[in-house]
Amino acid sequence: MSYSKTDYQKAFGQVNASKEKAFREAEIRRNRLINDYPEYEAIEHEISKTVIEVTRSVLAGTTSADEIEKIMEKNLILQRKKEEILLAAGKNKDYLNPVYSCSKCNDSGYYQGTMCDCVKRIAMKITYDRLNSITPLDHSSFDNFKLEYYPDTEDDNGIVARKRMNKNYKYCYDYAHRFSTSSESLLFMGKTGLGKTHLSLSIANVVIEKGYNVIYGPISHLLRSVEEEHFSRDKNDSYTIKTIINCDLLILDDLGVEFLSGFTTSMIYEIINSRILNHKPTIINTNLNFNELQERYTPRIVSRLSGNYQTLTFFGTDIREKL
Repeated sequence: MSYSKTDYQKAFGQVNASKEKAFREAEIRRNRLINDYPEYEAIEHEISKTVIEVTRSVLAGTTSADEIEKIMEKNLILQRKKEEILLAAGKNKDYLNPVYSCSKCNDSGYYQGTMCDCVKRIAMKITYDRLNSITPLDHSSFDNFKLEYYPDTEDDNGIVARKRMNKNYKYCYDYAHRFSTSSESLLFMGKTGLGKTHLSLSIANVVIEKGYNVIYGPISHLLRSVEEEHFSRDKNDSYTIKTIINCDLLILDDLGVEFLSGFTTSMIYEIINSRILNHKPTIINTNLNFNELQERYTPRIVSRLSGNYQTLTFFGTDIREKL
């Protein structure tokens, strides 16, 4: 997947910073070794002299092959002395080499003439962090979901909210822990303050820990990012919508509060429909019921939701009043 030029620039910046850090730490190790074994630096100077001597001799053509071989033998002896010092210091032969974060490209950002996978991974993380930045996950987990906030008596419709929400909780818990890219899509429906966002972000926490790529946040925020990119100067930019469509799990919060225009309506349909066609699981939270969805959105959008999403209805009273 491709990411924006800015995100790639940031990724290369991180790779370069890792390389500089590896060099600094290697230099620190070298200085410590020389402080304890001053002869190590003297041997390094001698080795440098032999290299210069061989180079000059070859270029001048005035030294015999036997003499060059003797110089090379001297070089090997000096190299062995360096190894002996490292051994005496309890270090392995690679102790003074830079330790790169990517052993494939040695933090250069390129491998065999193409962009290294490490850069792509960093660019992906930067992109996901940017899209997810508005919705922190820190406060939402299955452990701190409080069922006692829900009434345990029947309402006017004979529904016990706590019983229904316990069922929803267990479903979401199982969903998160058995998640795969072939998992079903979910539609959370219910009034404000009933825990839809909390449970969806609890799922996100578990799924992210399992190593999947998750985008989560208010649909208005994500649509704004898509819109800003679409109407930017670079008409070829479509990185955000591609990332949203292709992530392992997409969580859209607050469907129904976003500003609707021809563009946003078409983007909502494209996101929902593309992910269905690509068999990508999506979780959508909304305060609207199906009648209200039909009044607000096109039949194509509503039919995709009703026909391809497992609906979980949330019950109770606004739990935020109890916090």
